[in-house]
Amino acid sequence: MPDIIEGQGGWLFHGQGANRWLDYFSGERRLAESTLHDWIDTLSRFDQEVKRRGARLSVWIAPEKHTVLHELLPSNISHGPKPLGDCLEYPLRTRGLAVLDNSHLIRQGATGQFHSKTDSHLNGKGAVHVCCSLLTSLGVQAQHAPGPYQIATVHAYGDLGRKVSPPRTSPIAAVCSAGQPAEVERKVQVSNVGSVTLTRCPSAPVLEKLLVFGNSFSSGDLLQLLASTFGEVLFIFSPAPDVPVLGEFNPRYVLFQTNERFISRGPSTLGGASFRAFGLVKLLASNSSRISQVHEIAARPQYSCATIAHSLFQAIASNQNAKAEELILEAAERISPFEACVFVALLQRLSAFQIGERLRQNLDDSLAAAHRAADYVLLSNALQKYRSAEGRIGALAQGDG
Repeated sequence: MPDIIEGQGGWLFHGQGANRWLDYFSGERRLAESTLHDWIDTLSRFDQEVKRRGARLSVWIAPEKHTVLHELLPSNISHGPKPLGDCLEYPLRTRGLAVLDNSHLIRQGATGQFHSKTDSHLNGKGAVHVCCSLLTSLGVQAQHAPGPYQIATVHAYGDLGRKVSPPRTSPIAAVCSAGQPAEVERKVQVSNVGSVTLTRCPSAPVLEKLLVFGNSFSSGDLLQLLASTFGEVLFIFSPAPDVPVLGEFNPRYVLFQTNERFISRGPSTLGGASFRAFGLVKLLASNSSRISQVHEIAARPQYSCATIAHSLFQAIASNQNAKAEELILEAAERISPFEACVFVALLQRLSAFQIGERLRQNLDDSLAAAHRAADYVLLSNALQKYRSAEGRIGALAQGDG
């Protein structure tokens, strides 16, 4: 299944991916009970910690573009009986957690007004809709709704448009200004997981702190709206909530956001940002100028590419092609640009071994993806790490591992 699917009228969607998303979307796969209980247990305990500190938590399971615009998908892709997100939203609500209701978003967004053809995320109009729903969920008074804001139409590739050949753009409604201007106090930009943004807005209508654990669905237009609504916003790009940050930042409000397609894996398997975020927040809170130290903490990989490559060779050597394919897809989707520099070299070494044609194609695709993701300015810094990993893999190749 290709990474990108083209539906009716040139609308682009994510393909299967490492999460086997289309299988869950069609209902061929169901959310495992153990995974469901993992999410419920993790978020329930996190909610208790938030309440113990006198704060309020809201959970948003962002619906996928497929769920909102399923009628625009190719005819060979079926739609399951209900959105995957519903499987988690209902049990969380029965346990007293505040969960954003996506039904209005899905119903109103069916016309395409909240998406663009070449991007998987909600556009600026969708972000405004979610922001208003979040404020209601958090108990923030209606007069503090985001605004005045302006939406402008820009032509952009989007995360989907840049992955097709040739790349294509489409009109995207984006938030170009929002309410009171907010200043970015600190920003630690890493590839996805580990990125941190701290904003301050002294003239915000809600002079309280908001803590956000989320991903790209809450770091763009939505974050801009929230930054102009709350006095301080700390955004941490993390696939799971992180309790220690509550004590460091001491927020009044908390948002945990994940995507519908990501709940097929439990939070305990995804790993939180604990060791990263805890150190980051301490440095941010102390107004440290040691940005290099902050970056060092943030850049620690969620997964070690050397470890993945080691496991990958073991899988290939024992003819576990399904396991090898899973590792390749996981690595391509999750490693940072820094790790991609190393992974490119590791994949090149692994490609020398005799493997099946299907696995070879996946390896080639992953190698190309790693090349695109790699920041070659950092490649020289990654070589030392690569040489260490190469020794481990070389030992395996000689039968010593």
